Amino acid sequence: YLTDEGMASATNAMATSLVPPSRTMASYLTEYGVSGMSVGAATCCTNPLDVIKVRLQLADGGTRKGMMATATGIVRQEGCTALFKGISAALMRSGIYGGARLGFYGPMKSLLSPGKDPTFGTKLMAGMASGAAAAAIANPTDLIKVRLQAQKIGNAGGVVPQYNGALGAITHIMRAEGVLGLWRGVQPSMMRSAVLTATQAATYDEAKRHVLKITGMKEGVQTHLGCSLLTGLITTTVINPVEVVKNTMFTKGKECNLGPIATAGDIFAREGIRGMYKGWTANYARLGPQTTITFLVLEKLRSVTGLGTV
Repeated sequence: YLTDEGMASATNAMATSLVPPSRTMASYLTEYGVSGMSVGAATCCTNPLDVIKVRLQLADGGTRKGMMATATGIVRQEGCTALFKGISAALMRSGIYGGARLGFYGPMKSLLSPGKDPTFGTKLMAGMASGAAAAAIANPTDLIKVRLQAQKIGNAGGVVPQYNGALGAITHIMRAEGVLGLWRGVQPSMMRSAVLTATQAATYDEAKRHVLKITGMKEGVQTHLGCSLLTGLITTTVINPVEVVKNTMFTKGKECNLGPIATAGDIFAREGIRGMYKGWTANYARLGPQTTITFLVLEKLRSVTGLGTV
């Protein structure tokens, strides 16, 4: 039989095992920082594909081109540098939005399932919450990035750019549409980010857990690579319709008086289901490598900084 002292000791030990180790503000800031850095690294590599994807998603049904034709047209008419349009806004967005959506994911899991392993449903909820919060905070940087990537400039037709860089875009939008104009399209943006983070983070998290359990593989580049490739494919398919709606609302400005559901209905009525999956190939060509690079860099940085694996 256990004595009262022994029972108390056993109870304390069990309670201690169920409570996650205390987190300092420095550890939260480190998690935010490494998340932003990993997304930023991926953004630098995939910005040209992002530009192509945006152009494809905003093309009218009658003028739809393939990925290679769109890329060739951009380079021929606007020069190679056009593929890096919006890179300053994209990197700014990576630090704020990328850092928040992946940096908040771990703490949200702990908050929703204190002292126990989170279920897949809990991981999805944690991803949705962190993604929606990140999008609400960083919507201006996303809107500016899309506007810069969507505008066509260069040799053909002598088109003058509406926005001259990220700061010029901020000033122009605030004058023409007011401060709230920077949060235009925030609803579909939050929806997209919630779905993206829930699908991306939870799928990678769960896929890696099953791979390690079933195959006996260890944490390492091979495991992280395989799980991130699968995650990119699933994520792209789920979020593409939301992204088409978001980008349409972003670029129409005051011309778009419809909400996200009405905008989706308008696109579907004019172009059918294909309209909701415009730019899927370009989106996967970007999001697949971006997801892979993000998680590979994130796992490495978390290991170096002592945060542990995702």
